[in-house]
Amino acid sequence: MSTKKIILSVLFLAVVSLAITSCYKDREELLYGTKVSDCTNPDAQGPKFAAVELILKSECVGCHSAGGTSPDLSTSCDILSHYEGIYNQCVVLKRMPQAAPLSTAYQTIIKDWYDAGHKLTD
Repeated sequence: MSTKKIILSVLFLAVVSLAITSCYKDREELLYGTKVSDCTNPDAQGPKFAAVELILKSECVGCHSAGGTSPDLSTSCDILSHYEGIYNQCVVLKRMPQAAPLSTAYQTIIKDWYDAGHKLTD
């Protein structure tokens, strides 16, 4: 084998090794913000999330609670795991709540939280 091929082979292996191991030590909370386990800490709530949670507890939890057929939205963790559906159903499609869409003010609050990154700390 020529020296050039050996050098290219070693270089290729080094690049592949670096690519494989580069994500190994990533920490989820640094990449994505709040860890799921943090959603149970009310002190970690930012003002945008707190406002959304109040809206959902007053307007949605009647149908969206534990044991129902609809997604449970009764806890912070539930809200965070269903952010896409909340945004789509309440703001984009305006299907929820079923009785009547949320007010424009409530929709704006949810949209602002969603646009800010839909995290607990927003």
